[in-house]
Amino acid sequence: EKMKVNYYDFGMRLPVYDTSIDIGNTLKKNLENYLLYKQDEMQHKTNVKATMTNWTTHKTNAEFKALSDIVLMVAKDMVKTPAPLYTSECWGAVYTQGQETKVHNHWPYLWSWCYYVKTPDGSSPLVFPESKMMFEPNEGELIIFSSLAKHYVPPCSCEDKRIMIAGNIGLQAI
Repeated sequence: EKMKVNYYDFGMRLPVYDTSIDIGNTLKKNLENYLLYKQDEMQHKTNVKATMTNWTTHKTNAEFKALSDIVLMVAKDMVKTPAPLYTSECWGAVYTQGQETKVHNHWPYLWSWCYYVKTPDGSSPLVFPESKMMFEPNEGELIIFSSLAKHYVPPCSCEDKRIMIAGNIGLQAI
């Protein structure tokens, strides 16, 4: 006999924080150069259909660690929480013409973020389909959002490289 399952939807609001951060020209240039010369470690086997580093680049690259630490401080301030947060994942992606990211979310993490290193004309937006929100990326922009929020990046129409770094923030066990 088939078990009956009821479905309920809270329809809850999920906040998105949008700001610009100045990480300094040296750090920004080092991140850009690293990503421009990095091979595609994930080989399009994730939702990201672009050149992508591994999920834990912040553990092996000092510049990624520095950026993820800055983002963590900004996130703690934005969400006004005393909870012990940490960066669980941090990766970079370089998009060229036609490349995209499929719809997904980052559950079970608390917060996810995107930082835009380089955004040439024609760069694809970050789209949150459930809320019909769309962010046209600008260099130096940081977007922090609930990891429950579904999002995607439509195929890129830019001829230059769209370079970004993303991460997930979790709650540290006490």
